[in-house]
Amino acid sequence: MRRLSGTLQFKSIVPALTFTLSSMVGGVFLFLALTQQTPVTINAERFIVLTTCVIIFVCADLLAGRIEGGLWAGYLNLVVMVMFFSTTLLATITLVLGGSLLALIIRLQGGLLPGASPMSRAVSHRLALKRIALHGTSLLGAWVVYTLLGGVTPITFANFALLPTFFGLITGIIITQ
Repeated sequence: MRRLSGTLQFKSIVPALTFTLSSMVGGVFLFLALTQQTPVTINAERFIVLTTCVIIFVCADLLAGRIEGGLWAGYLNLVVMVMFFSTTLLATITLVLGGSLLALIIRLQGGLLPGASPMSRAVSHRLALKRIALHGTSLLGAWVVYTLLGGVTPITFANFALLPTFFGLITGIIITQ
């Protein structure tokens, strides 16, 4: 931190804090995904769900405004929750990390979105890390509530439970707001 005109300068701390939070959330989720009880089986249906969710997530991310400007789009989290409930925690982490990084790459190419305001490399990186941290925190909250209430993913007709699903979804949405 540096002192400028009697006020603390936090600009150098914010990127480090964002990166640290993203890394911590990512580490927790990687541990949870690798130790989860449900075996991860890759089949055509799950691959289609993953691909569809990544495409929707990236498009919505690119169209959403910056978080700092109050233009945060909470609907992005709905894609994350659909992925979580229809597949596994590992697939959902892949969506959050892969989708955010793919949107970052598209933003860095510049000029691909008509009418989009250009962002610097640093702003694009911070936005991607903030999205990962926000979605990761929301996913963690939803996963904790859903698991504590006895929910099992992926949801099927045989194991669907309304209360865990409802409260898990509401928790994830509340955290993003």
